[in-house]
Parts: sequence; structure tokens; C-alpha cells
Amino acid sequence: MTQARPKPGARARVLRRDLVSESAIYGLILVSALLIVVSRGEQSSWDTFLKVSGTVVVFWVAHVFAHVVARLSASGLRDEQAGSGPAPEPPNDSREISEFRDALGHALRHSAGLLLAAIVPLAIIFAGVLSLISGDTATWAALWVDVALLGLLGYFGSAGWTKRTSLRIAASAVTAALGVSIMLLKALIH
Repeated sequence: MTQARPKPGARARVLRRDLVSESAIYGLILVSALLIVVSRGEQSSWDTFLKVSGTVVVFWVAHVFAHVVARLSASGLRDEQAGSGPAPEPPNDSREISEFRDALGHALRHSAGLLLAAIVPLAIIFAGVLSLISGDTATWAALWVDVALLGLLGYFGSAGWTKRTSLRIAASAVTAALGVSIMLLKALIH
């Protein structure tokens, strides 16, 4: 039996869904904030890389967990509101396992952007680990890239509700301004 090939553009739509998402925006903001906090003092690029990447993974796991719990809770509320009759339904292991798998799969897809968004800034920090650039330059470059990525996410994310270029540019500017405000915080802290 041959496996069906994905439709043309399907991978691009999945990647767009994962990258142009609230979890990706949250991931970039998280990385930026972590870079500010972690890069204070005499941290090596390796320490910065480990602390930021480790914290991103912990936040991603927490995000997935919270999403699963909320989705399963909502599923239970829907069952209650559907009025399953005077007597409650007996436990159904296969249905519960299926609902858990569905919730976990949805949470993993929904949260993928948080991890994906961290790849580029962490790659820049890793360039500092390899001494291709200084640690301070790596941190500032990662922060500026985060601003640019936030701007791009704002632009492409607004495409869902407007085709007007001026509004998309405004959404891009507002989203990028969030990244700039985080950088201003870094400048004020140091």
C-alpha cells in the first residue's frame, strides 16, 4: 500500500501555522527577556545558551501541560453540558485515552512555535559559544533578530484579518516595538 503524498503547500501551511502563532510570539518575548536577565554579569556564551535553551524547554513543557489540562477540562464541561441523562456514563478507557491523545497532539501542535521561535536567537548565541562573535555581540544580535522576527510575525499574522498593507505594517511596527521595549529594558538594567 502506498502512502498518500501531502498536498502541495501543506508543509508550508503547517510551518506558517506554527511560526505565525501566539506561542511563537511568546517564545521570542521569552527568549528576549531571558537574554536580558541571563546576560547580566560575567556569563559566558555557553552559560547563556544553556540557561536560555533550558528555560525555553521548561516553559514549553509547562505550556503543553497547561494546554492539555485546559483542553481535557473543557471536554469534561462539554460532556456535562450535553446532559448525558439522569445517570452518568460509566468510565470508558478507550474514549478517555483517545481524548488525552487528541489533547496532547493539539497541545504539541499549538505550542511548537515557542520552540521554533527560539532556534534563530539561540543559533546566534551559539555563534558566541563557538567564538565566531563575542558574547556581548551575540546577545545584542539575538535581541535585534528577535525584534525583526517579532515584526515579521506581526506583519504575517495580521494577514488573517486584513489585506491592507498599511494595517499590516502598523501591526508589524507594534509587534516589533514590543521587542524594542524589551531591549530598552536591557539597556536600563545594564
